[in-house]
Amino acid sequence: MFLGRVDHQVKLRGGRLEMGEIEAQLSGNPLVRDAVVLVREFGAEDQRLVAYVTLHAGVPTESEHATTLARLREPLTRILPANAVPAHFVVMEGLPLTANGKADRQLLGALPVVRTSFGVQAPAVAIVEPPLNNLEPRLRTAWAAVLGVEAVGDDDDFVELGGHSLLAVTLIARLRKEFGLKVAIGELFEKRTVKAMAELMRARAAESTP
Repeated sequence: MFLGRVDHQVKLRGGRLEMGEIEAQLSGNPLVRDAVVLVREFGAEDQRLVAYVTLHAGVPTESEHATTLARLREPLTRILPANAVPAHFVVMEGLPLTANGKADRQLLGALPVVRTSFGVQAPAVAIVEPPLNNLEPRLRTAWAAVLGVEAVGDDDDFVELGGHSLLAVTLIARLRKEFGLKVAIGELFEKRTVKAMAELMRARAAESTP
């Protein structure tokens, strides 16, 4: 019997699963900081549960993969039905977030599948790049929304698209809310393209990493 959150219901191999319940049980693991569980396609008629997690201790080293996997998976096998235990675990430095500060399930679902030692009996702890590596699409969306244009390319110039100081303030506020990184107006007018801003923000994030 499932107890706790009931949301994101999906059908998998003839049964219905509550993603929220699986996530709640996984988040109850003392190792886990955040968790999202999705159904991913691994081929024709091959769907599997994939858990995307961040850990309090950060991303494990290669030598720690097997131990980490066991500590993530085994508690779930004692609580959940077999078909509700994720087949694969993806340990990330941070989950991508929406503008509302919630885990971006759509972006997670678009990440490439890591095909290393996959298998329901021996799933792998996979490592994927941090969410800041997906900056450009999200920055293009922010640029277009603030400038009131249909689409923005990576090399399009903020000023040439009609950007001015008031719109710059709006854009900076949005970037800070969505990415948690401070960008000065002068920096925006210096890094006036999505590509240049993405490079600046990655550098800023790297500087703040211990």
